[in-house]
Amino acid sequence: MKKAKLFIFMVVLIVLSCTIMSNAEGVAFTEDFDWSDDYDDTDVVCDSGTSKPAFIDFTAGGVTFRITTTSEGDGGAVLWFDGTGEGGSHSIEFQSGGEGEVENHSTTEKFIIARSDGNPWTLSSLWVNNTGGAEKTLTGTLNGESVFTKKIGSVNIPIDFNDQVIDTLTITGDDFYWFDIDNLSGNTEYEEPNTQVSFITVTGEGDATTIDTDDGTLQMSASVLPANATDKTVTWSVVNVTGSATITENGLLKAVENGTVTVKATSNDGSGVLGVEAITISNQIVATPETTPTIEIDYADETLTGFVDGKSYRINGQDATITDGTIAVDATWLGTDVSIVTKGNGTTKLDSAAQTLTVPTRANAPITPIAVDETYPDANDGKITGVDDTMQYSADQNTWNAITGTEITGLSDGIYYVCEKASLVAFKSDSKEVTVGTTSATPETTPTIEIDYEDETLTGFVDGKNYTINGQDAAI
Repeated sequence: MKKAKLFIFMVVLIVLSCTIMSNAEGVAFTEDFDWSDDYDDTDVVCDSGTSKPAFIDFTAGGVTFRITTTSEGDGGAVLWFDGTGEGGSHSIEFQSGGEGEVENHSTTEKFIIARSDGNPWTLSSLWVNNTGGAEKTLTGTLNGESVFTKKIGSVNIPIDFNDQVIDTLTITGDDFYWFDIDNLSGNTEYEEPNTQVSFITVTGEGDATTIDTDDGTLQMSASVLPANATDKTVTWSVVNVTGSATITENGLLKAVENGTVTVKATSNDGSGVLGVEAITISNQIVATPETTPTIEIDYADETLTGFVDGKSYRINGQDATITDGTIAVDATWLGTDVSIVTKGNGTTKLDSAAQTLTVPTRANAPITPIAVDETYPDANDGKITGVDDTMQYSADQNTWNAITGTEITGLSDGIYYVCEKASLVAFKSDSKEVTVGTTSATPETTPTIEIDYEDETLTGFVDGKNYTINGQDAAI
């Protein structure tokens, strides 16, 4: 019968326990306790003169709790099971004697209720009957620190602890004769409170506040208060004041430009708390950009000119090979905008801003040139008409000849190319292919020469004609 009463002690633990679940995620106390030992109907006694156990273990929701009794002096402490207590529940009596078990009632006793593993739990309420008794003290502690202390006089009342998180409930007094508690209720575990950050201290490694090497770094750290803050993580950022720097998500600060910067660590728990530290940066080699190139087009030579000796360039993102300050115009550049950048040296010089150079397309070939054939083979009297001095011609498209007048004369048969000459703003045009032919020869009339026997001459030669006699040119 006494065992049945004791299991209910701790919570009757929740005979009231519809009110227990509070904010905890653990299991609420119930009357379904499993006692670790099969105690008989006698009291549980803590006494130097007996071999009775000094504690009782029970489980609630899979969690083991222990009720421990201690006493000072020559007396003893007794856990006594009573009948029906407040609200129809069972009660447990903490006594300094009873039933003849302990004779001395005047020593100091202590009763401790805690989880066996020492972890926190939630206390909701209990009923105290100390009618006519000496003053008792109820103390709740967490991690060795007191979270509440209640003095209990001669009362018979319920006490609400507002779901207080504790790891130990201690009841002390000089005389526990007929001191009862009923309806101890709470939760076997507790929900970790969301403790927000209240203060952040930002420091550099070794308490350094400077970076004095080129491209140097400094590991920053953030110390968060309170120590039990739920979320101690921070987000790092840097504000450039007169200097410049970058910072990683892990707080590694990297110098960029001389001056001062402000490092910030902002809490991630929504509290809005941040810590700051000023860092001075010096001895940074600050790279400056190369001068933007001013490249021009030589339309006659079909080159880009104006490249500076000793500099390196990129054209349309590709490294360019420059010779004597020029580079030939690539056919793919015609009719496009070309991007030209002076390359930095990777230390003191950055790449320049890009020059955008518009390269015009090549004009169409002229349509007016017309060929006139030779009068006969090798006559070299062929010609091209329909031209003017804005044009030029070539037999091989490598060597070009200027044109004066409206026709090109003295041409042998063959293929010729005619185009508009380059100007200050345009390349030479595409070329028109012109073919000068020759006229096929017809035989002269067979001569009808006679002999003048008297003069001993040959006669009948036609003036203006040329003749050969026996294969030799003849002077007629």
